[in-house]
Amino acid sequence: MSLAISREIFEQMERHARGGFPLECCGLMIGRLGGAAVEEVRPLKNAWQGGDLERRYAIDPRDWIRIEKEFSGMERGIIGVYHSHPRASAQPSAFDAERAWPNYFYLILSVPENGPITARCWKLDEKDAMMRETELAIGEGARMAAGE
Repeated sequence: MSLAISREIFEQMERHARGGFPLECCGLMIGRLGGAAVEEVRPLKNAWQGGDLERRYAIDPRDWIRIEKEFSGMERGIIGVYHSHPRASAQPSAFDAERAWPNYFYLILSVPENGPITARCWKLDEKDAMMRETELAIGEGARMAAGE
């Protein structure tokens, strides 16, 4: 299953990542539950308390619960998490993989000091607890990937 994101929403994530550089940024992706199209993102404050904010992120559980409640009883909700890797590849670190939950998409933005941001998408495989890359469709291809 591929994750579909409009160019406008992806650019919102890019701005969040650039604005937080050189620290990691994070946020939640909202869409139809069980679906694979991002309809909006919620940029959040990196709540990691352990230092090394250039390589760590955490989402405040209160933010997660607040957003879940906002969509309670609706067909839409949290379908994934995005975060940035300043000066690093868009591959999940061991830290990322240990904290991943099944059934969510994890989009990682690689943010170089100069040059374009690149992104890759991952899901946790419940069978072996490994992160598996999923296809990512951004822009015009996103509508086709989402089945529109």
